[in-house]
Formats: sequence, C-alpha cells, structure tokens
Amino acid sequence: MWVTPSEVSILGLWSIDRANPYFVLQCRRGQENRRNSFTQILVATIDSVLDNKTSQYRILHKRSNPEVYYVIAEANKKEDIEGHWKWIEANLMPILEDIDVADDITVYIQWKIQSLCTEAEHEDVGDIESEKFKNATKKFHKVFNMPTEEKLVIYYSCSYWDGRVPRQGHLFVSV
Repeated sequence: MWVTPSEVSILGLWSIDRANPYFVLQCRRGQENRRNSFTQILVATIDSVLDNKTSQYRILHKRSNPEVYYVIAEANKKEDIEGHWKWIEANLMPILEDIDVADDITVYIQWKIQSLCTEAEHEDVGDIESEKFKNATKKFHKVFNMPTEEKLVIYYSCSYWDGRVPRQGHLFVSV
C-alpha cells in the first residue's frame, strides 16, 4: 500500500531487490528462498522480541543526498509491491526524466504519493487498527479454543523477565 512519505535510513535488515535512479525496492532480510537461514532466524527473533510488525517489502525514494531516503510504499506480498513498482515505472519515471532539479523531483514525488494515500483513505473504509484487532481476535480464539460467542474486548503486548531472558506474550481481555 502507498504510505505517507517519511524519512528512513537504510538498515542492514533490508536487502535491495531492484533499483533505478530514483527508487529502491527492498526486501526484508531473511525472506529469501533459503529456509531456516541464520539471517531469517535472527530477523524473526528481533521482530518477535520487539513485537515488530514490519512489512516484508518496501519502496524507497532516493534523493541526491545518499543518506536520506523516503519510504513511499510497503507490502507483505511480493505481488503487491511489484504492482506498485510497475506503476512507478509506467507513470512516474517518464515525468521524472523531464525534471532537471533534484529537489523538485523529491517535492513532486512526495505530493504524488501523498495524493495516492489520500485517495486510498477515501476508498478504504477498513482501518489498520481494526485489521490488527481482527487478527488478534482470530489468534485469541485459536490459541485458547474459545467459542465465537466469546468477544475480545482488548489485548496488550507484554513481557516479563524469566531470569535474564525476556519472555514476550499477549494479555487478552474478553467477555
């Protein structure tokens, strides 16, 4: 999905899948085809401990300053992010080639992506938080084998220390 452009840094937890002069498509490390690789286990552990729900793919806008990038799209499925990449190549790249000033390119991209986000917000009545709550409800019913009549009120991500090791979990409140 298109996201409001915000500054990000290139971290070691991402690998570059594709790039062009203005954009970079990145894949979360550990998502390669190798099963149970050390990197995959390490990234999954870090995400689990931090209760991180990072998307598996993202598209960044490269500026003339190599230290500043803007995330403009995120997705969990490769097909979704590739659809955004194709849209960028078909609709943005021809226009960007005609703009001479690098700062004007960044401003144009930010406004264009912001307009796509606004358009998507009006089309999509589902909220991200409600999606997370639906996923938590499914997990609650599955883990505790609860009947569908049992309603989840709220859930919290929590942890406790077991000796020197933090243990992560969730606290569910239902009626």
